[in-house]
Amino acid sequence: MRPDGQSGDTMAANHNSHYKLLFSHPELIRDLLVDFVPVVRPSTLRLDTLQRVTGSYTGDARYEDMAWKVRLADQWLYVYLLLEFQSRSDEWIALRMDVYVSLLLRDLQRQKQVSPDGKLPPVLPIVVCNGAKAWNAATDLAELLTNAPEGLQALQPAQRHLVISAGNYPLESLNSKPNLVAALFRLEYSRTTADMERVLLSLSEWLTDPKYASLRQDFSRFASWRLRRQEILVGEARLLHRLLEHRFGSLPTWAEARLAEAMEEDLLRWCVRLLDPTVPLEQLLSI
Repeated sequence: MRPDGQSGDTMAANHNSHYKLLFSHPELIRDLLVDFVPVVRPSTLRLDTLQRVTGSYTGDARYEDMAWKVRLADQWLYVYLLLEFQSRSDEWIALRMDVYVSLLLRDLQRQKQVSPDGKLPPVLPIVVCNGAKAWNAATDLAELLTNAPEGLQALQPAQRHLVISAGNYPLESLNSKPNLVAALFRLEYSRTTADMERVLLSLSEWLTDPKYASLRQDFSRFASWRLRRQEILVGEARLLHRLLEHRFGSLPTWAEARLAEAMEEDLLRWCVRLLDPTVPLEQLLSI
């Protein structure tokens, strides 16, 4: 249990709900497709046709998902988003994505959402990750399988997905993009009220039209929640810093830097290790 009375799972659930609200706005999906998806040229998409598709396929409380569709030339392209909120990469995410995309396609088949020649539409599977740490899990299901004997290789399952992670983009590149998804990732990087205020000021300039009132409100709610969460993490880091100094004396520069950059799960893990008096500092603060 955290000092504020919330468990780590509750904090993640709150993060999930904010992201799901934000990505329920077509403006975010548009900006995602325009600036963060290299496999489709924006000029080939009819972005004015973006539509939310009902349905959820994960069955896992750790994840939120949603689907959208948009016209690509003379057919629909289905965009499947898996919203991921763990601080560490999920090594089995490619397997999960294979299952979820198959369930989406099965749903489309049942609804008879097929082409005139009876084929299912293309799917663009994307994992969207929060947090400032880079995501490095496999994006190809084949990477999770051992090499099959010759003759069986062509029969192995295949599924790839894109990863769009805040931690994979330098803050400087996000600052240069007048883009709603970039602004969301900048809020994830923000460590101070001043950082968040700069992002919200940019958003207020981009979203002046009254039709964006709901989107402005959802961004403001996320920023407020993010700031409260950051204040809690800072307090935990200070407490852990004092405990470490009590045990090890003055901390080296690398340890100070690691505490300053720590995520929620890092702090929890280090606090548990601190209970073991035999663990040296280097091992205690290892990632």
